[in-house]
Amino acid sequence: MSLLFRLSIASLALLPITTSAQRLDAKLVPIARGWSKNQINAVIFRHNSLTTHGSKQYAAFYDENGRLVLVKRKLGSPDWLIRQTQYTGDVNDAHKSISIAVDGAGYLHVVWNQHNSRLQYCRSRSPGSLELSDQMPMTRDLENRVTYPEFYHLPGGDLLFLYRDGSSGNGNLVMNRYDVKTAKWLRVQRNLIDGESTRNAYWQAFVDQKGTIHLSWVWRETPDRNLSSNSWDIRDLTETPVGMWEPTYDPAVWAAKHELHLFVQNVGQGDAESLEELPPQMISVLEWKPKRAK
Repeated sequence: MSLLFRLSIASLALLPITTSAQRLDAKLVPIARGWSKNQINAVIFRHNSLTTHGSKQYAAFYDENGRLVLVKRKLGSPDWLIRQTQYTGDVNDAHKSISIAVDGAGYLHVVWNQHNSRLQYCRSRSPGSLELSDQMPMTRDLENRVTYPEFYHLPGGDLLFLYRDGSSGNGNLVMNRYDVKTAKWLRVQRNLIDGESTRNAYWQAFVDQKGTIHLSWVWRETPDRNLSSNSWDIRDLTETPVGMWEPTYDPAVWAAKHELHLFVQNVGQGDAESLEELPPQMISVLEWKPKRAK
């Protein structure tokens, strides 16, 4: 039997912390209620659900009507500025999550609604603004079958953008770079991991403080997702339920302060393309500063 564990708090093994008999001095900061019939607001491949530039923290989610919502606050404040944008997403498909990042000049970049589909990308009209531009291309190449969009920050303020071009069992990893000086996207790799038309990679990426890109992946050889031959058992490891939530965090706050800010919402999920009858649930940021081991 295979075990699937569900957590309500996740920690990062990036610095020594005390765990034995330690009280978790965590604070939950509510934002607003959002769509929760599936995992679309809480999938693990959101890079990013939360991001910070200077003293301002940003988040994005779909509301109960599928409208793309952006929020902003000053770090440490419980008060959020909430803006319902002009854009919507297909919330019935949990692949089509929202990813955000802020470049070194303070512009917010947003990609959403992607599952083997045309790139949907825009950015804020001015630094620090929640008002979004019209949709625009990045490079105009390989932008018709986009899935798993991810932003990563580079030293100096540039951004990386990774995504799958193609479909499950048949796709390549593409990488773009945003030049903050020219305000333009450039193609870095059109097939950084080549599926050779017979497979695709599911990757994990990380950019360290020196700008070195770390990458690992597993292969998927087929689009078949039939798991009927397996037996799964789900066990909750905490008393606070969060449904099928998966952890995503604010990497900028972690890098700068070694403070963990998690995007948290109680969500349902059958599989990536089915729903549970769950009313809109509160979206919050869980703040936790781990203590260094002595």
